[in-house]
This record gives sequence, structure tokens and C-alpha cells, in this order.
Amino acid sequence: MKMSLRKNRLLLYTAGTLLGIVTTAAAAALFSAAMWSLQLDVRLAGAMSLLSLGAGCLAAGLVTGFYSGRSGLLSGTKAGLCLLVLLAAASLFTGNIAGDSAVGKIVTCVLCGGAGGALGINRND
Repeated sequence: MKMSLRKNRLLLYTAGTLLGIVTTAAAAALFSAAMWSLQLDVRLAGAMSLLSLGAGCLAAGLVTGFYSGRSGLLSGTKAGLCLLVLLAAASLFTGNIAGDSAVGKIVTCVLCGGAGGALGINRND
């Protein structure tokens, strides 16, 4: 039986979140390589990790907004929050769940996920 992303919400948010994780990891790897090759200051690592998270939430929101068919801002925000929940669950292992940048992560996930959802719903194919 072929499942459609438009009809199955769980599958939709799972696909969006997985794409967000892959995009976040790829952006983090690119920023790490840039920091190493350009020998940038270590203090930029926090900003670059926040940009990586924003790129992942944008990608997750874009996919969920595109396939949801309606209310892209809301579905993109939900996808960003799903990615944030997974990030918080992974942070339990490091013991840094409510670090200095917790509010920044929440705002980044909500704004970038919502923007991705709005972009996804308004895409012209």
C-alpha cells in the first residue's frame, strides 16, 4: 500500500524532521570545515550551530508546508518544534538541555520552521 505524505500527517512530519536532521548535520559539517580551513575564532561556533539549526528547521518546514496543502505556517512551525524536541532529547545525554542558548534555539526553530512552511505552501511547481 502506497502512503501519501498529504494524507498521513505522521509520515509527513517524520519525513520533514528527518530532512531537517540531515540538513542540520550537513550545514554543521560545512561550517566546521569552514572554521577549520579559515582558522576562525572558536567563539563563532555557537552562531554557526544556530545557523545550522535554522537551516534544518527551514528545510523541515519547507517539506511539511509543501506537502500539507494548507496552513503552511502552522505545519512548518510544528516541524520546527519536532526538530527542537529531538534536539532536546539528544541534549539529555550531554546534560546541557537548558544551556545558555535554549531561548535562541526555540526562537530559531519556531521562526525558521514557520518561514519554511510559508515558503513551501507558496511554492510554484
